[in-house]
Amino acid sequence: MVTAVLVCLAIGALAQNGRQEFIFRTHTPMGGDALILMPAKQKLQVLATLEAKELEGVRQINDGRDQYLRGPDGEPFRYYPRELRFRFSIGKKVAYIEKNPLPVETTDSPDEFQSNLRFQLKIFQGLRMELVEPEEARIIGVPKNIPYHERIYVVRFKLPRDVPADERMKLEVYDRNGVQVAKFHVQLLN
Repeated sequence: MVTAVLVCLAIGALAQNGRQEFIFRTHTPMGGDALILMPAKQKLQVLATLEAKELEGVRQINDGRDQYLRGPDGEPFRYYPRELRFRFSIGKKVAYIEKNPLPVETTDSPDEFQSNLRFQLKIFQGLRMELVEPEEARIIGVPKNIPYHERIYVVRFKLPRDVPADERMKLEVYDRNGVQVAKFHVQLLN
């Protein structure tokens, strides 16, 4: 499985007297990985970004004993934004991050494979898991009916409730046959 961890992927980090601060931005890279379609031996790169304007300027603070979140106004930041948007790219022309790509068995061509993905979000609270289907999942840029070396998806989820900032989530990506081909962990606190 492809795994990229969003621990606090922040733009800035400050450290003084054992205290660390990480600042979130509207667009937070979640990482990426490589797949190799078998038996065709075609490599594809996957990349994901979390987009949420409500996260702009949110600080994750670790004072050595405790870890917590503060909004840009200094007030406690208690919940994930009610709407999360992900930008997911898959293609042959992206620089490869991973030297050992994950093999994926498929009879699809690379274009068919990357043009027919589906997404879901899992929210974890302790041992309990809640599944959320996207409100929207669409390809942007070159239309699906035109063969191309890359596809970019915009995937939007509305959370079913106020999700506390200390809960974990996972964005999962599946091929058209229901095989999981990528996953990206989302968590605001480590």
